[in-house]
Amino acid sequence: VLALMTVAPLARGAAMPNLCSLLTTQEVGAALNEHIQPPQSLQTGGCIWRGSGTDSLTVEAPGTGRPGFDNAKKRTSPTAPLSGIGDAAFAFASVAGFVQVSLVKGNTFLTVLVQTGNGKVAQAAATSLSVKIANRL
Repeated sequence: VLALMTVAPLARGAAMPNLCSLLTTQEVGAALNEHIQPPQSLQTGGCIWRGSGTDSLTVEAPGTGRPGFDNAKKRTSPTAPLSGIGDAAFAFASVAGFVQVSLVKGNTFLTVLVQTGNGKVAQAAATSLSVKIANRL
């Protein structure tokens, strides 16, 4: 019974889109300024686009909706608010060289993680690709 109570709320929610279909390889390549391999589905349900080196884009859907987005925002620091992306969005730029944008639209919470050797490219790519994703939800 406990398992049914846990699964039932997820089943009633909006169907999650195929994350690999939210962006084209060309869009990711243009944003990262690199040749990008076709996307690969992850066991977590996410999707990853890899470049020829270490550059990549990963999109994940934690499945926790607006409450998960709000919780992530409280637990992530420092963040920068982003406007014009879904209903709400914020970015986290790591000293390790990646940028993660967390966005929510309706009850869909997604994270967009860009790893590049150039922080400015990562920030611009994460933001521009997050806009495209949010507009397609």
